[in-house]
Amino acid sequence: MAASDWKTKYLCLLCFLHIASADKTLMRLEMNNSVIARYNESILLHCRAVSEEIMKLFYFQWLRPPKTILYNFSNRTKEPLHFPRTTLVKTMVKQEFEVSLTINQLKPSDEGDYTCKVKTSHGMRFKNVTVELEAPYSDSSPDCMTKVKELTCVFSGGYPKGEIHWFDEQGNNVTNQASNSYNETGEGLFNISSSYHIGNHPSHSYNCSLWIPRSATYSATKQISSGWNSCTQASIDGPSSRKGLTAAMLALGGLLCGILIFTAFTNKQKLRCWT
Repeated sequence: MAASDWKTKYLCLLCFLHIASADKTLMRLEMNNSVIARYNESILLHCRAVSEEIMKLFYFQWLRPPKTILYNFSNRTKEPLHFPRTTLVKTMVKQEFEVSLTINQLKPSDEGDYTCKVKTSHGMRFKNVTVELEAPYSDSSPDCMTKVKELTCVFSGGYPKGEIHWFDEQGNNVTNQASNSYNETGEGLFNISSSYHIGNHPSHSYNCSLWIPRSATYSATKQISSGWNSCTQASIDGPSSRKGLTAAMLALGGLLCGILIFTAFTNKQKLRCWT
């Protein structure tokens, strides 16, 4: 091959790389790579096309891979196609177009990737954002259980799916003696129940902790006491029992006052009879 041919190919390659790099600098998309949202709330997915020069918007799309189109806007159409529970934040200036998407009343089915695709006079760009959903679990476990061989721990109405781990008073993980069960609600949330078999572990209190594998963290911990003595002590120290104790003391005080008044009145009557 002649040297001139190599030279021509080399120049063409340089020209292509220059055009590609120039095209990238002409327009860019500004987006987050991932966002964490709360169940049943709203989230704004930012997508902003920015350029250092004046540009013209031809069309943009918001879609969920591979083929679900949420919004489809073209300068040839008056109204964009859209999905329920989604709204669009659209602003246009000469050097910037914002086409951010709002998703309302988030559900577990809304988790996943979303793609913003924009075409302008400076080329076409697309970028993905990943949505992760969280819903806090509520604790409905008892504080204390008496005369039982099995303890129960329950976390309900949360997301994502978790696991319940058990720890004794020394902090030893004793989950191997427990069994977990799961129930998915109609909204895609989870109810998690765990039964711990006490066996040969004589601890009077245990911690059941909710482990979320996706984030590799414990999101909640509950202490449960077992045995008659510890349960009695727990009930005495509890706020409801303190109220009951206070009421009992007031009632006893009232009874004593009544007895004293009755005794004083009786003694007075006896004095009158003697006089």
